[in-house]
Amino acid sequence: LEAAKKRVQLGAAPRAAWRGGRTLFDGFGATVLRNVPYNAASFSSFAWLRNRGVATPAAGIVAGLLTALATHPLDVILTNIQTARFRRRRRRRNSGAAATEEDEEDDDGSSPGTIGETVTRLVDRTPDGVLALFRGLLVRLLAFAPASLVFFALYDPIRHGLLRAMVQL
Repeated sequence: LEAAKKRVQLGAAPRAAWRGGRTLFDGFGATVLRNVPYNAASFSSFAWLRNRGVATPAAGIVAGLLTALATHPLDVILTNIQTARFRRRRRRRNSGAAATEEDEEDDDGSSPGTIGETVTRLVDRTPDGVLALFRGLLVRLLAFAPASLVFFALYDPIRHGLLRAMVQL
C-alpha cells in the first residue's frame, strides 16, 4: 500500500499506481528497517518519559518527535526506493521518449535499487549531500506531533484497561 500511495502522491493515476505486481513490494525491506526501529523507539521513549512523571500528552508528543527525527533518513530512503520506477518512467516521458508497454505496467524490469545504492545516490550525487536524507523533516515532524499525541492518549488508557481486565481473569 505504501508504494502505491507514494506513486499517487507523485502524480500517478490511482489505477496505474496499483499495477505492476512485484513493484508494489518495492522498498519492503526499507519499510521494515524504518518501522521496527520507529516503533521500538517510540514505545520505549514513551514509557521512559511516563516513568519519569511526564504527562501522557507531552510524553506522546516528545516520543513521536524524537523517533520521527531519528528515523527520518530511513523514511527518505524508503520513499526514494518506492518511487524510483515511477520517477524513471516520468523522466523518459518528459525527455520525449515514446511510451512502452513496460511504462504502462509500471515495471520496466529494472530494480529500484538497493538501500545502499539509494543512500549513495542521495548523499554523493546531490548538491545537498548528507542533508538530502533530511528533506521534508519539518513536514514529518509537524505531522507526527499531533498523531503521536492522539495515539498515545488512546494507547495509555486502553493498555491500562486491558491489563486490569487480564488481572481480573
